[in-house]
Amino acid sequence: MNHKRAQLSLVLLAVFLHLPALFYPDGASHSSVYNYIWTTQFAEAFASGEFYPRWFPQSFEGLGGPTFYFYPPLTYWVSGSIAASGLSATVANVIAAMMFSAVSGLMMYRWLRPQTPHALLGSLAYMAAPYHLYDFYVRGALAEYASFMWPPLIVMAIRNLRGARSIAALAAAYAGLLITHLPVALLATVFLIVPYGIKTFLDDRRVLIPGLVAGVLGIGLACFYLVPALQLQGAISTDLLWSDYYKPATWFPWNRPYISYLLGIPALALALIVFGAAIRGYWGAATALTAAASIGLIPFIWDIHLLAQVQFPWRLLGLVEFTAIIALVLKPQMTPLLKLGFAIAILPVTMFSVAAIATLRTPMDMALVENKRPDAPEYLPRGIDKRGITGTQRIPNLDVFAGISRNAAITVTQPGPIVMGRADFPIWQVMHKGREIPHSGPLISFNATEPGVYTIERKTLPSETLGWAVSSLALAILALLWAFARRFDALFAHGYDQPVG
Repeated sequence: MNHKRAQLSLVLLAVFLHLPALFYPDGASHSSVYNYIWTTQFAEAFASGEFYPRWFPQSFEGLGGPTFYFYPPLTYWVSGSIAASGLSATVANVIAAMMFSAVSGLMMYRWLRPQTPHALLGSLAYMAAPYHLYDFYVRGALAEYASFMWPPLIVMAIRNLRGARSIAALAAAYAGLLITHLPVALLATVFLIVPYGIKTFLDDRRVLIPGLVAGVLGIGLACFYLVPALQLQGAISTDLLWSDYYKPATWFPWNRPYISYLLGIPALALALIVFGAAIRGYWGAATALTAAASIGLIPFIWDIHLLAQVQFPWRLLGLVEFTAIIALVLKPQMTPLLKLGFAIAILPVTMFSVAAIATLRTPMDMALVENKRPDAPEYLPRGIDKRGITGTQRIPNLDVFAGISRNAAITVTQPGPIVMGRADFPIWQVMHKGREIPHSGPLISFNATEPGVYTIERKTLPSETLGWAVSSLALAILALLWAFARRFDALFAHGYDQPVG
């Protein structure tokens, strides 16, 4: 099969894999409500000329929320753009997922094609891998699903890390991952990028400096998002993310001994461990070890504070499927152990399929969604009453604020305490007669010292300015690397030609 037909096959598979969701776009997956609310508000922002809507005015029953000061934007730039064309947000999310799936397959094909005659088979398998589809159909984790585009690009850039343009390519791919899904970016850095980078370095030590430069530039490109997200953590209800439900150990099989769970994610991890053990070489070992880590079989890893923040250790499975498919297509030999792995995989595939069908046939409560606009509760302002919110019950009770006007201005007739219907966040300031009035939260509250009009106005934070400045600098450096690649490459080659000692 020629390459154009192979690429067409990948695009057609992406369409086919998402046809059920097109027929049932309102299915109530774990995150379908957030996907709907976020895509809708991105589309509305685009229509009003706002390219990067960090603040969502309709969230939390109109109190607003700073969701995209903290959540990476790339996925919803895509889905919001599609919805802005006039399609419903639910359909736009499916089409966006279809696009992400097609890109992931095409990138996997480009990565595998020089290495194996089974590149098309491996790319098709990557798109249709069990955890990939479970992530979309059951979890509704649209941004995590989108993140599967980046691993093939990143390892391909590491393998080809020889000059200025390859540095730019790796930096851009890493930045793309960072602004798509931060937990997957962290896991990919620890379990995929660093190990494969070390392997590449052992083969050719000249990749070290270009690799480090690419990593720094990639982080720099993403700073427009990363700097405010890290600096503003204290302004929201991040304590909700550290309950027992979100601790990695909660999801180890021995701590969750339910058949419906054990036959799903842990069974898939077991199948992938067997796959890795059956195939010799780097990719087989990477598969077995990373799959073992995903269900807690490697001690102490999830006690590391930074890794514990990814919440669900089985988020690793998308990366494990990537390494497993590479291992399988590079050394395609059916052994008894490999057959055992495929036999075990039947269990999670069956469980995931049943769960996906049930999800598709259970529609979202659109009346509730439109009425309450329940955003992720961790983006509520710090200090708000969060009683009743759990890992599975995530719609806050905001009835106590129902009678408060959501207007951005209030006319005060007599001095006294005022509460306005706007969630407090550092971007807001209360103004009266050209001067700022001190206020507090969790809803914007202040003491009106005299009658008159008081307004809520938005200001740009220093962290936003700094983030954009760093990203602009990184982008300028990348543009220079690309434009003057030959000169940089000549300098790089000359430096390595110098005698040592």
